[in-house]
Formats: sequence, C-alpha cells, structure tokens
Amino acid sequence: MAAETTSTPPEPPPEPPPGSRPEHRVDLLIYVLAAVSYVGVGIVQKAVLNWIIGPLWLIAFVAIAHRILDRRTVGRRDVDHPHAGADR
Repeated sequence: MAAETTSTPPEPPPEPPPGSRPEHRVDLLIYVLAAVSYVGVGIVQKAVLNWIIGPLWLIAFVAIAHRILDRRTVGRRDVDHPHAGADR
C-alpha cells in the first residue's frame, strides 16, 4: 500500500501594512513634490496662486509624473507579484 501524500498549497506571503508598499510611498512623494513645486512657483510668480490654477497644477503634475513613471517601469517584473504586470 502506498502512503497517501496530501499536499497543501503554500500560503501566500502576508500583506504588508497599509502605506508601506513602495507604490504608496511613490504616490505620497509625487503629491508632496506637486505641492512643493506649486508653492515654489507661487513665490516667484504670484499670478499662479489662485483657486483655478492650483487644482489644475496638482492634477497635471500627478498625471504627468505617473505617466513618466509608468513608462520607466514597463517591462520590469515585480519580484513579489510576478504576474502583476502581465496585462501591459
């Protein structure tokens, strides 16, 4: 009689705590850089400091930064999640 072997699938690695993933840190850095750049330009050019250009500045800065970062990371494989970028 052959001994029955039951194999259990390996447990997935535990999820890191919220806010500790690298992409969350990158997002935070992008928003901080957007705010700092807006204030810096606002100090030099006072016409930039208003309720229309401020939100547009933030949206444009974040959108452009994400596009630049996405282009730089295309083709890189995530070691922890090897199938994460499979749909690109």
